[in-house]
Amino acid sequence: MFQSKETYKAVKATPENFAKYGHVIHTNNIPKSTSSIVQANQGTAIKQEYMGTLKEGFPSNVEKRLNIHIFNCLPRATVADSQYNIFHCKVMEKHPYSSQMFMPNTNNYEECCYLVIVALDDGEVEAFIFSSDQGVVYNQGVWHSPMCNISKELVSFVVLITETSEPDKAEWNCVEVISDFEIKF
Repeated sequence: MFQSKETYKAVKATPENFAKYGHVIHTNNIPKSTSSIVQANQGTAIKQEYMGTLKEGFPSNVEKRLNIHIFNCLPRATVADSQYNIFHCKVMEKHPYSSQMFMPNTNNYEECCYLVIVALDDGEVEAFIFSSDQGVVYNQGVWHSPMCNISKELVSFVVLITETSEPDKAEWNCVEVISDFEIKF
């Protein structure tokens, strides 16, 4: 399915250009209008509401739970040519019964923190550059590469996903396929 050996160009992620795959969450998206500000914690915090939704579609008879994970991701190996850095994507995966959220936690702001490589079932690949103040929610069933840290330091991600712990249903949590294409950024 993802064996094209093609090269795709990554673009900066926005809520609009990523919408068919899920949600972009901006942590610095503080409303400018006072009418849209929601205060919390006795006025010491601004609550950013409804940044995205997590959904799951497991059959009702399957044991499942919303899990919180931490992924500590090292920078991925890339190759530089005269204009771009290039990442070779070797694996794509999807979570057939759950959406999945990644929220980075870094010490420094990074304009180019991680790549999000996605596709729907038609196999058409798109790639997005996320900054360190942007999280991502993959819709249920969206193909994506494993986390691709393109910063210069380790990045920790808080991850939310609904999973089953039933040992004979591991493929319900994650399906992986071999891929062979490149992303330039």
